[in-house]
Amino acid sequence: MLALSLRQGFCCCVYLCVFLMSFQAIAKDEDSAIVEQIKRAVVVVTTFDVKGKPLAQGSGFFISANRIVTNFHVIKNSGSVQVKIYKSKVLTVAKIIAFNDRRDIALLELNQSPANICVLPIVESPPQEGSQIFVVSNPRGSSWKVTKGNAESVWDFQGIGELLQISAAIHPGSSGGPVTNDKGQVVGIAVMRTNSAIDLNFAIPAIAIKELQENLSNDSQASNEIKRSLRLENLNTH
Repeated sequence: MLALSLRQGFCCCVYLCVFLMSFQAIAKDEDSAIVEQIKRAVVVVTTFDVKGKPLAQGSGFFISANRIVTNFHVIKNSGSVQVKIYKSKVLTVAKIIAFNDRRDIALLELNQSPANICVLPIVESPPQEGSQIFVVSNPRGSSWKVTKGNAESVWDFQGIGELLQISAAIHPGSSGGPVTNDKGQVVGIAVMRTNSAIDLNFAIPAIAIKELQENLSNDSQASNEIKRSLRLENLNTH
């Protein structure tokens, strides 16, 4: 009787282990599919001065078929801007159609809609603290690298506004990359990492994208601001 109970208990443990391993494999496959989808939305943003000399590299991502979000500081003082599409070609940005330098966000536009890209949906409400997030970006000269972590608290920075703290690591070059939830929806834009005893990573809440889009109607003011803040002799402004 004791032997039978032990065998039954052993069998239950085996079935449980197999179930957990299968569940983990399915979860891993789902994560891989989501990450691949995010990668197809992410671009490498490279800026150049008026003489064509490279200035900086950052990240960005598609929010429509031909519009890309990035950080304002990535494109500031540039003469031209190029984006490299995932597993595809390099395109020159046609227009910077909107920006908010205080929130450090800009919206770029291409003259064409590249094939095989992914447009990421935007979530306006902040993620729950502790929920899983992904960052896909181009740090330190690398391309389409993935870091994984959790959403943490929202900080209010004077002169900047609210920023979402995340545990996923970001580095120079990550700026402008999407921070997504486990469904591949954008909850933020990677923006900065503090250099301190405890490194902290921050993202601009995704609501800033919606706010920028709503301000597109003020075209003349946006154009004048761009001309004052950027050196875009080779770039058409809207």
